[in-house]
Amino acid sequence: MRYNLLLSVSCASFAMLAASGAASAQSETEAPEDSVHVLQEVVVTATRRAEKLSEVPISMSVVGAGDIEQTSVRELSELTGTIPNVSISGHNDFRSVITIRGVGSASRNIGFDSRVGVYVDGVYMGQSPAVNQELLDLERVEVLRGPQGMLFGKNTVAGAISLVTKKPTNEFSGKLSASLGNFNSREIQGMVNVPLAENLAAKVSVSKTDRDGYIKNIITGSDLDSKDVLAYRAQLRYDPTDKFEVNFAYDGLQADNKILVGEPLTDMLGTRPAPIAPKKREVAFDFDPQEDRDVSGAMLNTN
Repeated sequence: MRYNLLLSVSCASFAMLAASGAASAQSETEAPEDSVHVLQEVVVTATRRAEKLSEVPISMSVVGAGDIEQTSVRELSELTGTIPNVSISGHNDFRSVITIRGVGSASRNIGFDSRVGVYVDGVYMGQSPAVNQELLDLERVEVLRGPQGMLFGKNTVAGAISLVTKKPTNEFSGKLSASLGNFNSREIQGMVNVPLAENLAAKVSVSKTDRDGYIKNIITGSDLDSKDVLAYRAQLRYDPTDKFEVNFAYDGLQADNKILVGEPLTDMLGTRPAPIAPKKREVAFDFDPQEDRDVSGAMLNTN
């Protein structure tokens, strides 16, 4: 029914599209020949200073706030399909692996360096449990390909991913959104920006995501691959002059998920389907694998 509906809409709109195309073609012929369409410049801070994307001598991709809202991505691992040469595993957040141009590291050992560094407003996020961040109130995501050790330090042999948040402004504003999905998926996001004084402003952003699992554990009766994530960020900005500003932020992420660590399809020798849980989306574990994350940090930046 969904495909038929889309098809009928497309067919019904074909005549309107043809008419609008003819009208646009006529308007283009009537337009002056010297009219020029100027694209909006994208400003990035990949080189630790604000520059136009077209002038940065680095192979990089940028995902802006508008693109994040239109594609409805909610966490870093969901950007895999939108950025070339970048792969982010989304199996579970404790074993997040990021590769750029095929180079990455799957180790969670604190003694081993990662190959791709993830930064939030310049703060290094460390090993894989802290990598898959919620994309909460971001201005843009910058993905830098190739070694970035000169600007970002170690752990950036393959590249770096920089998450730049939206800073508080001197105007009162707020935003609230909610979404529903299958498997009882629920998501609520909220933001409020409050000017406290002439040159002082604060902002608070919160995101709560819940979803039931869809992998049945027939031993415990629980559903695996569930999601229960809370992300928050509080910011304070002080700019006494046009040439000096101070930004303080405190953010955190709490997750309590039942994850799927493996789904056996056959017996040990591979001669027949799994005898205990032979159906799809069924496992037989005597426990429920848990993923508990509690990541938080603070940042003070003066420019």
